[in-house]
Amino acid sequence: MYAASLDWQTDAFDLSHAGQTKALGLAQKNRVEINYQVGNFADLGYKINEFDAMAFIYAHFPAALKSPSNNPPAEAGGN
Repeated sequence: MYAASLDWQTDAFDLSHAGQTKALGLAQKNRVEINYQVGNFADLGYKINEFDAMAFIYAHFPAALKSPSNNPPAEAGGN
């Protein structure tokens, strides 16, 4: 939303339709415009040098891909 509030052309993507719904709602609330796609980055068709700047903000990863330090062992007596 910050980039859009500066009147930058703002594109976003997510794998989740829920993420899209939330982002578009925030854009409307903040009276800014964003272009939002749902899908895998590699499949969305962005072109080389399409953007002047790019920011990676947040991502969710399946537990199997997280490092062991982010998955503490179950408590004693637990599963």
